Amino acid sequence: MQTKNVFKSLFSFWSSRSLPERFYLVLVTVLLVCLLNYAALFGPDVPDYGKSERQTVATEFRAAWIASVANINWPSEPGLSSQEQKQEAITLIISAR
Repeated sequence: MQTKNVFKSLFSFWSSRSLPERFYLVLVTVLLVCLLNYAALFGPDVPDYGKSERQTVATEFRAAWIASVANINWPSEPGLSSQEQKQEAITLIISAR
């Protein structure tokens, strides 16, 4: 008896909606079902594209930007000797670690 009431209320809900609203409800329902069943639908059959065969890199690559235009970072002032410029460069590199 309660099943009849559930279907009756669903039918009245559905029939009270306009055609665009019905289309929207069907679309949302289908998308929700697909989203909830994504793993079951696409999970085991999705290829790994060779991820299992790739080697991982054990090292990192880091970078630093040292601006030399208009003596922004290096050298600190124009006219320094090459030895002073070298010492400043080494100091900048050490401070970047």
